[in-house]
Amino acid sequence: MTVLIIFAGGCQKKQKANKTILTVNSIPQKAEISIDGHDMGESTVSVEISPGKHIVKASKEGFYPKLTKVICSPEVKTVAEIPLEPLTASVLIESTPQGAGVVINGENIGETPLVLYNQSLGTHNAILTKIGSVNKEITWEITDARPRFVKEKLASNLGTLTVRTEPSNAMIFIDDKQCGHTPFSGPLTEGNHRIKLSMTGYSDYEQTVLVLRDKSITRSIPMQLLPGSVTISSTPPGSFVYINDKQYDNTPCEVKDLKPGTYKLKLQRPGYDPMERSFSIRPGQKTTVAISLDSNTGRIQLVTCPAGISIYIDGQLAGKSEIGEHKGVSKVFEIDNVSMGNHTLTLVHKLAKPNTKSFSLKIGKGETKRLKNIKMWIADTELLLKDGKRYVGRLDSETKDAIMFEIEPGVTQHYEKAEIKSMKALEYKEE
Repeated sequence: MTVLIIFAGGCQKKQKANKTILTVNSIPQKAEISIDGHDMGESTVSVEISPGKHIVKASKEGFYPKLTKVICSPEVKTVAEIPLEPLTASVLIESTPQGAGVVINGENIGETPLVLYNQSLGTHNAILTKIGSVNKEITWEITDARPRFVKEKLASNLGTLTVRTEPSNAMIFIDDKQCGHTPFSGPLTEGNHRIKLSMTGYSDYEQTVLVLRDKSITRSIPMQLLPGSVTISSTPPGSFVYINDKQYDNTPCEVKDLKPGTYKLKLQRPGYDPMERSFSIRPGQKTTVAISLDSNTGRIQLVTCPAGISIYIDGQLAGKSEIGEHKGVSKVFEIDNVSMGNHTLTLVHKLAKPNTKSFSLKIGKGETKRLKNIKMWIADTELLLKDGKRYVGRLDSETKDAIMFEIEPGVTQHYEKAEIKSMKALEYKEE
């Protein structure tokens, strides 16, 4: 520290010979002042003194004493201001274990061992913090310039957490930090901790665990397998789906939330061989099964004479034959997906004689059975003779001069056109 010496001149009256005035101030005030070893009382001090060199000392509790050399000139007032330096000391802070943070007024200023310099007189406080230890408040007092030594033993606040899983090797996270795989055992600070377990093919597991100081806690956790799913398709689609004999939606379909394992699949569809197959579900995985069904049906093909005949198979209407390219002959009529075995084919027309015809037939797997043309006798012409006779029957054939006319099934007569008054084609609609 420097001493500020101010020289002031212009005395109003002549000083005594060989005397001058010395004024001593201190920062702070009220310091004990001595000049050349003589006590002068508390500052501010003003004394009459001989010119020349003088030693001024300022002393105050809590501050280092200060010696200052002052040179006084004749007939010049001299003012000396002496700043005092506060008394401080250093303190060494140690802890067991070392490496504890030293927190003063909420600020971490370092780790133990730590030396703090320029500690002012009075009481000081700090908090020692270390992961795994209980926070410890420490206090020390500075009364003089002697160094201080503070040492504290920190108490542990650790407990032990052990986590086992079935199966093992699950990844473990503690408070969102990855900490390895199970089985796990390690120290944790006292308090609540959030653990999370993750493993491919298994559901994530989360739990909050309370760890107590100097205590051990163990958790044994069975990991839950993730369900899987299966997507099933068939050719043709629309097959009935049975998994372990439980029915699900028809194909195509997706069955979810199946536990890992092996399942028995059965597909059924009318006209096709049932199909059975096994499939496996892996944890959290999707399985795809595609099956082509083999048809076990046959086909019936037939032509009716004439067209417009209603056709029934096993009592169920299959359709009606349509007019073909040639008069009196229908297009080929097909009945698909006819199951294997014996069937009854019935042809119906209300104007036919007789109005029904039935056939028994057997269909093999994949067989196409083509029947001979089936004729039904249906009157198609009204014949009026000149002699007044009227007939309803079938026109069998016609020439320029005559016709062959079938009056009833199997009975055909010859008529000259000269004896015919009129012929009219009959129209009918099969209901």
